[in-house]
Amino acid sequence: GVPGAVLRKAATVKSVAAQLISGGHVNHAYLGITAQPITASAAKLFHLPVGHGLLVATVQPGSGAAHAGLEAARQSATLAGETYPLGGDLIASADGAPLYTIEQLRDTIAGKRPGDRVKLHVYRGNDARTVTVKLGEQPTTG
Repeated sequence: GVPGAVLRKAATVKSVAAQLISGGHVNHAYLGITAQPITASAAKLFHLPVGHGLLVATVQPGSGAAHAGLEAARQSATLAGETYPLGGDLIASADGAPLYTIEQLRDTIAGKRPGDRVKLHVYRGNDARTVTVKLGEQPTTG
């Protein structure tokens, strides 16, 4: 709910401030995927096992997600102008919290540090599994 989200944001700010004070920079945790949220109506049309979550579009080679065995989409389908990655994993929750938006997953990851773990409840086809991913460090750009 909203109070939990506020507390997670406050914890993230506290963590970032502590990292800046102690080392002068921030190490951001990195899962290593791109994903697309699924709507309940699209999930029903595509015969997915749940009506919410994030469809894994790509998995970055060498990332924590890749090491944990997450699978990217192998095809895509367009519905009402929206393209959905299909044939890969569907992440339904992270650390027990249901996922409806990519921002929810980003918030969960932002509250962690490289080397921490995140538990993902994943569907591959109709098979449910829990995958624990050891988070890496966000690659630098530039």
